[in-house]
Amino acid sequence: MSEAVRASADAAIAEGLARARARWPAGPPPSDAFRAYLDAHLARRPDPVRHLDRLHVDDLYLAWWAGHRDDGITAFEGAFEADVARLLARFHRLSTDELRQRLRIRLFVGEGDAGPAIQRYDGVGHLQNWVRITAARCFIDVARAEASRGALTASELGLDDALAPDDVFGTTSAGQLGDEVKRAFERAVEALPARGRLFLRHATLDHLTLDQIAATYGVHRATVARVLAQTRATLVDEVRRQLGLALGLGGDELAELVAGIDSRLDLSLARARRRRGAMTSAPCVRDEELADFVAGELPGAERPRIERHLGECARCRAVVAAIAALAPAASPSHLGRFELGEVIGSGGMSVVWSAWDPLLERTVAIKVLHTDEPAARRRLLHEARALARLAHPHVVAVYEIGEVDGELYIATERVDGETSSAGSAAGRGARWPRPTPRPRVGSPPRTPPGWCTATSSRATC
Repeated sequence: MSEAVRASADAAIAEGLARARARWPAGPPPSDAFRAYLDAHLARRPDPVRHLDRLHVDDLYLAWWAGHRDDGITAFEGAFEADVARLLARFHRLSTDELRQRLRIRLFVGEGDAGPAIQRYDGVGHLQNWVRITAARCFIDVARAEASRGALTASELGLDDALAPDDVFGTTSAGQLGDEVKRAFERAVEALPARGRLFLRHATLDHLTLDQIAATYGVHRATVARVLAQTRATLVDEVRRQLGLALGLGGDELAELVAGIDSRLDLSLARARRRRGAMTSAPCVRDEELADFVAGELPGAERPRIERHLGECARCRAVVAAIAALAPAASPSHLGRFELGEVIGSGGMSVVWSAWDPLLERTVAIKVLHTDEPAARRRLLHEARALARLAHPHVVAVYEIGEVDGELYIATERVDGETSSAGSAAGRGARWPRPTPRPRVGSPPRTPPGWCTATSSRATC
């Protein structure tokens, strides 16, 4: 290392140490031991100078402090308490105290032949991201061990697709026919494009939203919606094709056999994943790489390799899903031409927004479906059509139904008032809000004051 490069490195390190001292004034002053620790981490890189601009010296200082002194562990846990607490909430079926203790052992003591994990943090990438990945992997390992002892069921765990029940199609078919259906489904899953299969598992097994998948993989949410829709359609079509060839079925018999696949897709995927093996023999990617991938800091050329690994490794995919689920859902400002305001209602399948229609200059309510399940889309369309046929003072008017970036929505009139539960609590004497009556089919339209309408026989104002 030349003198000029060494001077530049010293300046960057001094700046990082100043930030560290400002963040943790109670910490020990950096000593020769810390400088040796820092040099050792830089020496691990084939080109340490190139990584100086990505080196988080203040994070390395905290890692060094926590790895050598008890008060450093206290400062470390205080710095990342919020991140660990949010992850613990996803593993509510397990003992919080046990999970915290297992994480402390992994970080600061070591398990088996592995030394303390904190010694493996190299400072390239934020320590916060690394802690999230390490904690998620630790908690998932504990959950797997508990599930293998029968302490948890797969449905309670909610994260491990390799632990789903065996009997997926038992209610649809039996015996030899059932075995053929299962084999057809497994072959169809294996034939899916890698990214489509990965996104489908995230959506159905990990319960990630379109926004969370899009943020994790660095693509637009519309791309995720499109890939999911295409993958579902391809999966069902391929199962239908293979069953038709294997069983010689067609028409109504084949349609009835395939009908249960889409509605039970999460269980079907889980079982298919189990039959081909929960994990690959390939080693998991390093926590540092996984942290950079989730944070969007991994070089673009490296991302396809991580995606391929996630498609095969249930353990690493569960870690990524756990971290992605921590991201708060972004609040969109627009849906097509509509300007979205506050959320006025939500449920398991949809969310309702108060919105402004700038084209017609009126306030509306927008019901947006936040799942791509075909059955849910059919129900929403049925609801919209049923409402559109009605004209009653106590039934909201349907203005339009549409789709934006793969999201189906209904735009209706917005009626201010209390909810049905609040009205029920108020008793029978509660006064309910009444929208302005709309004209019945065949009746003349009501004329706002100051407007004129013309008919073939007269004009009224």
